[in-house]
Amino acid sequence: MKHLRIGELATQSNTPIETIRYYEKIGLLEKPQRTASGYRMYYNEYIEGLKFIKRAKHVGFSIKEIQELLYLRHEKHSKTCRDVKEFASKKLIDIEGKISELTKIKAALQNIVNSCDGGSNSADHCNILNALDSCKELE
Repeated sequence: MKHLRIGELATQSNTPIETIRYYEKIGLLEKPQRTASGYRMYYNEYIEGLKFIKRAKHVGFSIKEIQELLYLRHEKHSKTCRDVKEFASKKLIDIEGKISELTKIKAALQNIVNSCDGGSNSADHCNILNALDSCKELE
């Protein structure tokens, strides 16, 4: 089995070396064996693991959640699709809540921006600054 050095793993997985080391440190990636001279020895499984982590991050999972996903992936012979779906569904509900909150924030900010004529007068009377100074609705 051919092993890769960290630079080769970084290139093949399109992941910075510092990120690989960080993932090892926090336990997302298993610490690799080392050669007698201290070089890390990675195998192709590490590439797939890094790609899995990147995909999970891309769809919004946090590092802690990715740790749980990796556990589910590692224990998939003893876990069910229901377990995985319940986990992912909780994340989806969380994301929907964030979208709802961001929609409210956008509407509030849009109202503030629309209240300002954007003229060349002094900002002493700027509706945007006044709203941020005093609007209780934004708290």
